[in-house]
Amino acid sequence: DDDLFLSVYENDIFNYMIAQEQKKFVVEEYMHRQPQITPHMRAVLVDWMVEVQGNFELSPEPLYLAVRLVDCFLSHSFCPRDTLQLLGATALLVAAKFEEYIPPYVDDFLYICDDIYTREELLEMEKRVLYVLDFNVNIPTAHHFLCHLAKFGRVSRETRLLASYVCESAQLEYQYVEVWPSGLAAASLCLALAMKDSLSWNRLKRMDVHSGYSVEALATLVTKLNETLTQVPDEALRVIHAKYSHTAFFEVAKTPSLTPAQL
Repeated sequence: DDDLFLSVYENDIFNYMIAQEQKKFVVEEYMHRQPQITPHMRAVLVDWMVEVQGNFELSPEPLYLAVRLVDCFLSHSFCPRDTLQLLGATALLVAAKFEEYIPPYVDDFLYICDDIYTREELLEMEKRVLYVLDFNVNIPTAHHFLCHLAKFGRVSRETRLLASYVCESAQLEYQYVEVWPSGLAAASLCLALAMKDSLSWNRLKRMDVHSGYSVEALATLVTKLNETLTQVPDEALRVIHAKYSHTAFFEVAKTPSLTPAQL
């Protein structure tokens, strides 16, 4: 029984992911080492990756993993501007192979890039990414932590989707690249609970114990995430907002952000 398995081993799985994120895959600020890339260019890339995820009907896991792979790679290796989209496509390919039962084909990724790259270039970039990451792509992501915390906190589907919207919106922003995925997930869920006006002390106490983060410790990050949602979306970066404005996602993107008084 899968539910019984998760209930018995969930704490162990969560603690293992915490240990993994702190031992490996540390992402540092890297823009000073990437003279041809800007935070806005990274945001455009991530926005495009979200669109590709939707076009290929991928689950959320490959998207979060792919963004993490991009940031890990850029933390350790130079990437010219004209190969940034190739890096994003390759990261999605690797992540889909790892997370999906039936991942898209290489030719699918070449097509989605308007065939500006060759098969050889994509496969060569795949080898390069795997080499830089030492072939270890089992990377804990904010989505993994968010799923565990939402289940542990027994939050509604609508609140979980709102937390996913917060968390996914943060993927666009370079300012969050150094934030631990577990912390980003916990802060996103805290903000979503507050936005839905369903702050339950029992739920928050359970999350405190389970996540290792107190609500007080997350306060600064929650405020920053709320500010991110308050910003008017760039016309070139509207895929996530449009996605979560759909009825399939309970139109959670239309939920008002918090006022300073509410924070």
